[in-house]
Amino acid sequence: MDFCHSKGLSKCGVSDEGYVCLALALMINPSCVKELYVNNNHSGGSAQKLLSATLEDPHRKVETLQFADCKLTDKSCEIVASVLQSANSLLQLDLSDNDLGDSGVQLLSKGLSSFNCKIHTLKIGYTFYYHLRFPD
Repeated sequence: MDFCHSKGLSKCGVSDEGYVCLALALMINPSCVKELYVNNNHSGGSAQKLLSATLEDPHRKVETLQFADCKLTDKSCEIVASVLQSANSLLQLDLSDNDLGDSGVQLLSKGLSSFNCKIHTLKIGYTFYYHLRFPD
């Protein structure tokens, strides 16, 4: 069924418990969601870490992940970089309106340069964003 191909949870006030439930749902049905939008949800790092851990599994089929304005920091970039370095299906990543800092961007750079990284589109920035396109 295609009813869960895309999940839009932007501005829903997803809590730490909500991220745990979302991660568990992805673990139970790894190929269900291809697009995940969690913009404007300010959660704790432990919940985001659990969600990211589920995305590291090569059986996950998420191709588009939007984490814009989710209060991500340089510490969150360590998790995202780990996902980018693992075998995954992620093609589009939106991290705009987060305080990634220089060290966070360096971590992302390491993840983006990984052989396993398939990202075509990366959005980062604040009131404006950089839209980077990577060749196939």
